[in-house]
Amino acid sequence: MYYNWKERYQREGIEELKDKRRVNSNNNTGVSAKEYLKLQRENEKLKRILADKELAIETLKEMLKKIQNTPKERIYL
Repeated sequence: MYYNWKERYQREGIEELKDKRRVNSNNNTGVSAKEYLKLQRENEKLKRILADKELAIETLKEMLKKIQNTPKERIYL
């Protein structure tokens, strides 16, 4: 992918590499409002998943600290 970009840059210059997609006045990305809303919903879903994973990681770290601080003869799993 990099080499295609480099070759195109050398052949056509910087102006040809600029994004020529249609710019939507609502979000300046060139996607329709429906696609934009879909992407926003997906982004929110991914943020929630990430937050859940971070919480699970922190919980496991705390449990590991407690286990490491407990004398070995008292550990029951």
